[in-house]
Amino acid sequence: MQVERPLGLLEKFQTSKYFVNCYGAATFTALLRHPPRPPMTTDQQINKNDAIKRFYLNHLHTPLSHLVKKHPQLSLVIAHWKHPTIHFTRLAEFDLSAILHVDTSNTPFWDRVTLAEIIANECDHDFDFDNHTIPLWYLRIYVHDDRLDECSMTLTVNHVVMDGASVATFWRELYAELNRNSRNNSKIQIKEDTNQTNSAENDYTFRPNLEKPLLGPYEDRHGPMPSQWEVMQLIMRKTIKSILPISLAQYWFPTIGWADDIRGVTDKTLARHHTQTRTIEINGTQWHNVCITSKLHGVTPHAAIMAAIITAFSKLYGDQENKVVTHTPINCRSFCKEPPVPQDEMGNFVGNYAHTWEPYYITLNNNDYGDNNKRLSLFWDKAKHYYENLKINKLQGARDPGKWLAVPRFPEDYIQIWYNNWNANSMARSGGIQLSDLGRFVVSDDKSQKELYNDNATIKSNPWEIQSIWFSQSSQMMTMALSVTSISTKDSMYATVTWQKGALDESKIEQFGPLVIDALETSYQ
Repeated sequence: MQVERPLGLLEKFQTSKYFVNCYGAATFTALLRHPPRPPMTTDQQINKNDAIKRFYLNHLHTPLSHLVKKHPQLSLVIAHWKHPTIHFTRLAEFDLSAILHVDTSNTPFWDRVTLAEIIANECDHDFDFDNHTIPLWYLRIYVHDDRLDECSMTLTVNHVVMDGASVATFWRELYAELNRNSRNNSKIQIKEDTNQTNSAENDYTFRPNLEKPLLGPYEDRHGPMPSQWEVMQLIMRKTIKSILPISLAQYWFPTIGWADDIRGVTDKTLARHHTQTRTIEINGTQWHNVCITSKLHGVTPHAAIMAAIITAFSKLYGDQENKVVTHTPINCRSFCKEPPVPQDEMGNFVGNYAHTWEPYYITLNNNDYGDNNKRLSLFWDKAKHYYENLKINKLQGARDPGKWLAVPRFPEDYIQIWYNNWNANSMARSGGIQLSDLGRFVVSDDKSQKELYNDNATIKSNPWEIQSIWFSQSSQMMTMALSVTSISTKDSMYATVTWQKGALDESKIEQFGPLVIDALETSYQ
């Protein structure tokens, strides 16, 4: 193993979640159509699980080898994770068979209820920081005997090494490499038809490029940072909150807006993230119409999704809440100047824009859904209001990672920040809704395939096709009450709605996703 640099501010922040069991993992799931698995021989039927896993090992090893050599983050583990000397270490090698898990129990992965359960289970995975034989990510595949040319494949990753943009990069590059590699069908087929007695044929080892440096964290790339005075204010606020009695802390530093329906568990022996997930989607001409109408109103589809979230919230909570705070993660790569951070560099380069929605947009009395013209006008007012404020405040949001400069000692000060949420907030969490939107995931067409493959030859249909894609993450037990994670293609938008089990009124949260979709589908009528 090769010793690398100490963890940066955002990386320590992500690591600290594991001390208090408040967060699991980030995930990216694709439902795929691929070259069909070949009929199995009698011997293979006896060892069905091994035969199916070998099919995917053979298809994935070469494509993933390219990614592992390109991205140092894919071979990282954490050393001294309980100590101030915490740092990254790079694996000299690791085996794909140890991080590829294939479920052959004939789970109907295409069913949306089942898919949501699969995603929730992966989001709740806790990585073992003491295991230095495998990196901080893995793949899980579900297959079914009735669908030999389909599977679901989930990338599950520790947020310490990848942010949302990173997991999108992983899948974009893997998708391209899978299709590039599968064009050499004969090579893969020969390998699958052998008895696999040759040791070289069984070698699924990755050997990272240890000469490629792991570059510095966000704060070392000259991105926006808070001033010294702003850091001092944060330190004073943190200090005052930590010494005040609970009642005074809640009085002087009240939770702004909605923070869930049921108070969080505050017993350290029982508190643990437990993710509940629902999937929602809008397809075909409906999503196309949302995008076109957004452009006509001078906003992005992302702003329309946020407007739909607030519309759904107002229908469910507008009679009892008059404020809610939404949080938007910001990809800060473009803000880093020296050295610059390209959009395909993996790591943690995430800011946050917090927006407080005032009563005009929330209170049910102000949302006349019976009048269609008024409903449409208010919907696009929300979208424009959010879009303009996001533009104005994006730079400030990019300074958000610098708030951890006010938390000097790792891990004890970081841990205390989490437990302060129990004391300073009446619902034992800071509350609000997060919309983590990865935007458009470009699924290869003829033009983009030529760019990805650097190939001017005639492009044929892809051996591997993405049917749907789903970005998600763990419930955030001590902070956000509700999270929506979304990603879109040229003709669809896919999203997951996640929350901590036992934190929300089930009768309301089951309506939330459908209300978001309804708001989008009726936004252009």
